[in-house]
Amino acid sequence: KYGIRRYGFHGASHRWAAERAAELTGRSDLRLISCHLGGSSSINATRGLTSLDNSFGLSPQSGLIQSGRPGDIDPIIPIWMIEELGMTTEEVRRTLSSESGLKGLSGISGEMKDILAAAASTQLPAETVHRARLAADAYAYQVRKGIGAAAVVLGGMDCLVFTVGIGERSAELRRLI
Repeated sequence: KYGIRRYGFHGASHRWAAERAAELTGRSDLRLISCHLGGSSSINATRGLTSLDNSFGLSPQSGLIQSGRPGDIDPIIPIWMIEELGMTTEEVRRTLSSESGLKGLSGISGEMKDILAAAASTQLPAETVHRARLAADAYAYQVRKGIGAAAVVLGGMDCLVFTVGIGERSAELRRLI
């Protein structure tokens, strides 16, 4: 009635991953899980070149924890923020769009390279290191959970692909996942 639907985002990235995996393996029937991991992240379940599921919903606010966005949260949280904290809807929107997620958990940055450096630091205060580890672990957990859900949708997995900045450049994060 209102035009609300799941969109899924990062379609070009997930399509490229499916096409490239098919090319490299010589198979057009792959059960592929692509992990677009960057400041904005999503996981897609693809059979052949057909997308069956994506971790995003109506907006990129949903799904995995992201740089400044919390990903999927209890829908009562924004109402609680208004009623209990006295925040305006604009303050809630700003907080959930840019001050939450990895930035909110780590307390230092929404950038995974900064978070991993802080998590490995011997020079920073213990609380900073702890929060950075918490952010990295929470992100890895969410990605693992998304991969598991996608594998269930596909009835298994033939190929797992990591793309974008975090997925391509962070061996440490891939290890955590």
